[in-house]
Amino acid sequence: MTPASAVPSAFTPWPMRPLWPRTTRSCATSVPRGRTPSSARAASSKSWQTTGENCLWQQKEVKRDQNVEYKGTVWHKDCFTCSNCKQVIGTGSFFPKGEDFYCATCHEAKFAKHCVKCNKAITSGGITYQDQPWHAECFVCVTCSKKLAGQRFTAVEDQYYCVDCYKNFVAKKCAGCKNPITGFGKGSSVVAYEGQSWHDYCFHCKKCSMNLANKRFVFHQEQVYCPDCAKKL
Repeated sequence: MTPASAVPSAFTPWPMRPLWPRTTRSCATSVPRGRTPSSARAASSKSWQTTGENCLWQQKEVKRDQNVEYKGTVWHKDCFTCSNCKQVIGTGSFFPKGEDFYCATCHEAKFAKHCVKCNKAITSGGITYQDQPWHAECFVCVTCSKKLAGQRFTAVEDQYYCVDCYKNFVAKKCAGCKNPITGFGKGSSVVAYEGQSWHDYCFHCKKCSMNLANKRFVFHQEQVYCPDCAKKL
């Protein structure tokens, strides 16, 4: 199982391989009356697995073409079932989980994370952003649909934008240079006043060009002045 952050991963299903016995074998595992197969498996699986010769469930002959093997343990095909839905796995793909085995459908429903956008299971790949799982193909720019995994992006009110779309359609324009304020690279610090915004390097006195970011200033007729120059107006 696996996931612009960490990538969760999905289990790789294990294929079963048919076992071709040289002789007829017996299924040495009996299920006591009053117990369900799952409780019998949990109680005795370790001792059964040591032989590697007997079906895990029934004391029946294991004939050619009727058995499967996984990690040294032998089952009749019809005995090797999903721990959740009890459907026969046989030689199909499955997901091991502790001492249990799950078909792909049950594993997805029971264990897989679900994408916060489409609410479908994330079976492979995927990303995590702010502790929420996404399909990589669902985590895209809201404007151009560019995938954002591993890319720089900006979040605005739960909407995500690539750098270009944010600059062109969303970002405020600097009152000084009139270029977009993206928050990336040079000018990542912003000065805001009276509903206007400036790159920090653009916030300077109209007359003497002194940079006034984090300094006292005078705002006069939509222009910024240092205190000394303002006295000469």
